[in-house]
Amino acid sequence: MKLQHNQFRVNEAWIACRLQTLDRVAGDPVDVYILLDAASGYVFGPLLVLDDLKGAWEKALTYAPHDEVTRRNLHEFIYDNDGLSDEIRKPSAFVARLFL
Repeated sequence: MKLQHNQFRVNEAWIACRLQTLDRVAGDPVDVYILLDAASGYVFGPLLVLDDLKGAWEKALTYAPHDEVTRRNLHEFIYDNDGLSDEIRKPSAFVARLFL
């Protein structure tokens, strides 16, 4: 089903988009998101997310241990990412013992 902007009222539906970025804050990678109002096309953002991405993905792996997307993301963006410090790249003891 294809959705059109005229199917929504302003502030009824927002679309979250993650932007590809190389931004870093205090040496740590940062995710940048924008919110797009589906009806008007108004963009709210950027929003910087400085949360513990590694911790979130590792927690997701404990909830869905067979999820290949989560495993791939952990390896591609965290464990195998040469741009991160060795400490961040190291899997938590819990994840290493159970899943790797």
